[in-house]
This record gives sequence, structure tokens and C-alpha cells, in this order.
Amino acid sequence: MRKKKDVYETFEGQFLCLEAVPATTSAKEESKIISEVENISDGAVKFNHLFNQLINKWQQKFDEITKKHQKVVVWGAGSKGVTFLNLLKEYNDIEYVVDLNSRKQGMYIAGAAQKIVSPEFLKDYQPEIIIIMNPIYEQEIRQLTYHLGLKSEFILV
Repeated sequence: MRKKKDVYETFEGQFLCLEAVPATTSAKEESKIISEVENISDGAVKFNHLFNQLINKWQQKFDEITKKHQKVVVWGAGSKGVTFLNLLKEYNDIEYVVDLNSRKQGMYIAGAAQKIVSPEFLKDYQPEIIIIMNPIYEQEIRQLTYHLGLKSEFILV
């Protein structure tokens, strides 16, 4: 068992950090621990339900996009983009992921196989929808796309 030392958010609230140190437990504390484990278990069940709802929401969104024959790109080839695309790969026809990192450009998303391109690629591609993986960069992305002459709809994940 560990004793909580500190809990805090980092990276503008996107990550939750927990610092802990080893602790000893008494017989009295064991029932409290069991209760905490049950709470964690309940939380996991709720998380699973909410996760499935979110996947269904995105599946429906991609169905609408497919019916309208809209071109879509994802902006962000980091861990959020990779996870998003792999979780939803059977529901979408996304071909490209935009990333400012020149070392990623020309590569492909692991598991989902979308090509990673530079923002300049969008001038010719002209996507109707840009899905932004990290809302922290929304204003920067809007500025870049404005200067590229794009009139895309933005969806924040």
C-alpha cells in the first residue's frame, strides 16, 4: 500500500499526476482500503460505459461525413492522434494527418496507416473538416489554416 503524497494536474489540465510513498496499514484501515477498491471498480465500470458512448458518437459522426463525401484530416500525429485513429480506424476514411514536426512528415501512423503531412499539403488537398487532437493548439491551427486559405470546419477532440 502507498500513502498519497501529492496530486496535481499538469500540461494545462490534460494529465493528472500522483506522488506516493510506501505506507503501512492497520487492521482498521483494511476495510477502508476495500471500500476504496470498490469505488475504483465502480469508476472503471462507469468509464467503460462513457468510453463506449464516445466511440459510438464518433462512429455516427464519421458515418455522416462519409455520406456527405467530405474530406477530413486529423491535426496531430502524437499519442492522442495515434490512439484516436487506431480506436476508430474501422469507422473512418481519413487518409492524412497533419503535423508540424518535419521528422514525422512522410511517415505513417502506426497501426492505422494514415500518411503524415505538412500543413502546406492542405492548400492542394482542401479538407472540409479538420479534427484537432489537442485543443491547446486550436488558435495556432486556425491561424495557420487561415493563412493557407482554407475554410475548413474544426472539430476539437
